[in-house]
Formats: sequence, C-alpha cells, structure tokens
Amino acid sequence: MKKIVFKRLSPRICINCFGFIFLLFTLYNNVVCQTANNDNTLSNEEIYYEKGCHKFSEGAYTQALYWFEKGIEQGPLYEENYYGASTIYFLSTETVWGVMYGELFMILSQNDSLKAEVSKKLFEAYFNAFTLFKGKATADFNNDIIVYSDSFERHNKFPDTFNTLMSNAANNIYFIDISSLITIRQRFLSLIKSKASDFMNPLFAYWDNIIASGNWQAYNYWLFAYGNKSESATWARENKQQWNKFLSWLDKNPIPLSETDKFSRYLME
Repeated sequence: MKKIVFKRLSPRICINCFGFIFLLFTLYNNVVCQTANNDNTLSNEEIYYEKGCHKFSEGAYTQALYWFEKGIEQGPLYEENYYGASTIYFLSTETVWGVMYGELFMILSQNDSLKAEVSKKLFEAYFNAFTLFKGKATADFNNDIIVYSDSFERHNKFPDTFNTLMSNAANNIYFIDISSLITIRQRFLSLIKSKASDFMNPLFAYWDNIIASGNWQAYNYWLFAYGNKSESATWARENKQQWNKFLSWLDKNPIPLSETDKFSRYLME
C-alpha cells in the first residue's frame, strides 16, 4: 500500500524538519495531554486529540492523523484537532489538506502563538505550490493518490480538482504574494461554484460570506500575515478603517460549523 509521503528532502533534512516541529508540537501538547489525563469530563474530540498527540510524540504520524481527523468529525468546533492534522499535512506531500485544516484552525483558534505558526505555514504552502511561467500557472498541492489512515488506497477527486482550479485561477499571475493570493483564491471560489459545486464545503461557503461582507482583502492579509509580515503590516497600516471593520466582523461572525455541516477529508470524495 502506498503511504503518505513526507517532504521530498534528504533523510537528514527531513529528520531535522520533524525534530523542529516535534519540539514545538510536543512542548505544547504535553501540557494539554497531562492536564487532560486528570480530567474525567473530556469530550470525545478532546479524547481523540489526546490520543493523536500521544501518537505524534511517538512518531506514529499516520495513526496520529487517524485520531485528529476522527476528532474533527466528532467535534467540528474543537480547534486543536485541526492544528494537529494540519501540522502533519504541512510536512507531507499532501499539503492540500494542510491548507484546508490550517485555515479552519486560524478561524476557530484564540491561541495567538499557534495562529502565527499556522499563518506562516499557510503562506509557505501556497507560495511553494505554484509554478508560474509566462502567464501560465501550475499548482501542486498533492500527490495523485490519497491514502486514508484507516482504509485502503483509493483515488480522491478533491485534490485533483483543487490543483486544476488553483492552476486556472493563477493564470496571468506573475508573482505570489498576499495581494495575488487574494485574486487567485477568489477566482478559485468562482471556479469551484461553477465547475465543481459538489466540493463546496463550510470553509468555501464562509469565503462567500466574507466576500459578500466586503472583507475579503482584509481577511487574506490577516490569514497570511505571518507568512509575509511586511506586506500585511503595510496594508493594515494604510487601511486601518477596513482592517478594524474586518476584525469586528470576524468577532461577530464565527464560521457556522456543526455536526451536520463540517469539513473533513473523509467527506471530500
């Protein structure tokens, strides 16, 4: 069975990558898991998160994914499982799931230090995914075959659709920064709605609400702020009223996730 492949680097560099993330992740999660072990009132999603971070600390990343994603399905508003899943996917060749779970974590979380980390990873994932040449674009957010952590190997259409429509959305773009991502992602949403509406999900519906509210620019500068600090800071400084309007809107308009309306890799076949 084909396994999820981690970043195509030399083994030594890969180990260093995992060591760095391992340190950040386990220092945070050891506290959470230790506290959770003394709490008899844990919800299912918290139990799955605890199981996931223990598996992660053992280096059992596929098993950790199983628990984090099970937690996402059980408790769509419990942000820690999105963080756990996105951390692993950002290290893998399946970054399509990293950008989806990572963005949901950003929307849900109140943990500023972890949001800074995920914001940077989101920007880097988008930046590294695009190859731009003479107005033509190719996006590569995934391998062709997705291997589920608890199932057999099977083709999943969403990553291919994501790549194709992101590639089309980036045509006539010549450089990836936050400003160009604002354009690319809005074009992508239009293409999803017109050409692949079966893949609409709560995150993309939330994008629609943000665009309708007039906050799309500010949202993207907020989302990717730590990936390009100078660009985001300059925009926020020059557009203070719009920035403050967005922050107020975001506080009053949480993403409406629920047991019947949620995003999971398992739902995107």
